[in-house]
Amino acid sequence: MFCKNCGSKLDDDAVFCEKCGTAIKRTASLDSAKDSIAQESSSNNQISNESANENPTATVAKPKSRRIIALVAALAVIVFVAIFFALNKSTFGVSDPRVESNFNNGGKLAFDDKALYFIGLYDENDSETCVYSTSYTGTNKSLVSSNPNISRIRIANGKILYATYEDDTYKIGLMGKDGSDDNILVELTNDSDNYLNDFSASDTTLYYLYNDELRMRPMNDGEDSLLLDNVEDFILAGDTIYYATESSIFSYDIKKAESVEICSSKAYNLVLCDEKIYFKNDNGIYRVSLTGKESAELIVKDSKVGNFVIDGDNIYYLQTLETDEITELAKYFDEDEYFSYALVMIGSGQIKRVPKAGGPAESVDSNQPLSTALFVYPDGMYSRTSIFSDTLSLVEFE
Repeated sequence: MFCKNCGSKLDDDAVFCEKCGTAIKRTASLDSAKDSIAQESSSNNQISNESANENPTATVAKPKSRRIIALVAALAVIVFVAIFFALNKSTFGVSDPRVESNFNNGGKLAFDDKALYFIGLYDENDSETCVYSTSYTGTNKSLVSSNPNISRIRIANGKILYATYEDDTYKIGLMGKDGSDDNILVELTNDSDNYLNDFSASDTTLYYLYNDELRMRPMNDGEDSLLLDNVEDFILAGDTIYYATESSIFSYDIKKAESVEICSSKAYNLVLCDEKIYFKNDNGIYRVSLTGKESAELIVKDSKVGNFVIDGDNIYYLQTLETDEITELAKYFDEDEYFSYALVMIGSGQIKRVPKAGGPAESVDSNQPLSTALFVYPDGMYSRTSIFSDTLSLVEFE
């Protein structure tokens, strides 16, 4: 049995996925449990009745009946608490690798358990992008925000956390999934010397990477403050932040305000999965245990790795084209006007797949021969075909 949310293998009696925290629907098991409780209750009642027949004055039946009711009530509370923690496990430190992968690759797509949220053209005739939502099947399309400056989105605490990139200002905002209660949290200078890199949020605190400073601010009104400096990338996972500097990866305990080095390596595009951090650098894709007791393991040796996503048991990545490959391919389309084709293909690559456990990479046959970014959700994958395109296309594997 496998988790429908993240694809991880599950034990037959699993109540929730240990990888992503998704509750497992087990109708048959619940029915069996009800039957078992009913049989136990019937059996206990039978014993009580027999005791009453043997001794009409006996008063044992009522206390036992109360104990049964108390036991059932206690079991109900335990089941409720277990389901609550299962459904909200992401709040307590589990980071969905697909969420971080999508955000690393541009943040043009986000998802929850019911819907997809896109930054793109709502209609083919539109000239500006917006934020809109659809069901997993592409139906129930709905406009969320018509703000054309929204450039990256992610789901945080049941709302859409977003960033706008304007001429001289970066803004980080929060709005409902229907676009309501839109509120700007932070405004930052946007110029050649300043850059908003990454952002995330807990229930109470906004974290964002501005230049090389990881800063924090209460979600409600409060003072902005510096948390860490010399940071290149970070992941928020419960009470822990995993971050990369120019030469190392660290974990930071928010409550203790302590950093511990995990490994020494250049690292980009951090993704947390299976108690390991996956990342890329100029040599390929690596992973390292959170314990910091092992060296980083190279699982994809490829100096042309563009961006990558982790989906289930596989890693999908783009093997970017070299300049001469782009030129040759562009001339194949048009020998005289090849420059225009070459421009469109800047940053493009072919989709490759490799088992998460490691092994040789293989080319993937799909309806998207070239892509510049990959985005995954529980039911599939989308790709951005060009850095100049505002449209995401559904990837159909052959």
